[in-house]
Amino acid sequence: MSRIVIPFKDMPLLFVQITGKNGKKRELLAAINPAAQDVIMPKIDAFYFGYDAYADQPGLKEELPLIPAIGVTSIVEVLEFPLVELRIGPIAVKNVTAAAYDIPYQSGVDVVLGATFLSKLKTTIDFERRQIILEDFPQQSEEKAQ
Repeated sequence: MSRIVIPFKDMPLLFVQITGKNGKKRELLAAINPAAQDVIMPKIDAFYFGYDAYADQPGLKEELPLIPAIGVTSIVEVLEFPLVELRIGPIAVKNVTAAAYDIPYQSGVDVVLGATFLSKLKTTIDFERRQIILEDFPQQSEEKAQ
């Protein structure tokens, strides 16, 4: 079973490696936010990872399902799509639902890791020790060994 301990002061930050449907990989700075439903990434990054229809291009969104989400200042509509893989050190999670939404540049993060990622791991938030512990569920560790 793989285990990662992420210390934090104000907000838990860490680097993640994302693999898109086009096979491209990229390391991005992520914040953990259990209150966010999905993994959230800017539209330009969704486009980079091969999700072309999620870029701001006229005419492409009409045939795609939009879901309501709470944005920075209002309710917005976002597009969801499955990431091929999201990796933090030895822990790899496949088919995580992500949403294309432009995160404000001032936040200093590239990606927000929400419930669709955290629910696939045993996640412990220890406020007293100011750390988050992420662990594979036993069946994920067994699948990796095969």
